[in-house]
Amino acid sequence: SKDAWLADHCPTFTVPALPMMSMVDRLAGAAGLTAPFTLRDVQVHRWVTVDPAARLHCEKHGNGVELQVFRTARDERLSRFERAASASFEAGAPEPKTFAPLENAQPTADPYATGELFHGPAFQLLRRRAIGSNGAEGDLAASKLDVPYGNLHQGLLDGATHVLPHDRLHLFDPRI
Repeated sequence: SKDAWLADHCPTFTVPALPMMSMVDRLAGAAGLTAPFTLRDVQVHRWVTVDPAARLHCEKHGNGVELQVFRTARDERLSRFERAASASFEAGAPEPKTFAPLENAQPTADPYATGELFHGPAFQLLRRRAIGSNGAEGDLAASKLDVPYGNLHQGLLDGATHVLPHDRLHLFDPRI
């Protein structure tokens, strides 16, 4: 199937769910954004599990947009669309930031092989990663991507998040 790539995104290691960056991709598309633009305050309120019967809906409200998923309840009167993700947006690009050079960088093991990341083959773009005391850097194999482009190159955006040590963000800020 053309959507087989979704089976490679199982954040609970059991049930496939729409990737966060696919939600962001839908939000940007619903907002009618064309480059350059800025999304702010992106929030995922719940996972959208992959289900052929799932109904998704996006709503635009002023400078905000919301992705909703239909929730079926036993009592039909309680069935409704629920917010799954939201963001605010504005036209124009933010000022580019210059990052300090990576300090004390150490290469890491393959996070897919170690189980640090739950992503299956369609999402395994990270080829090299180093984590330092002030950030992380990595290389992605964009040509290997098996995820549809979407509006924003959703698979590449998802792969970019794999550079971060999600379970160790305290390395960069002790308040986390």
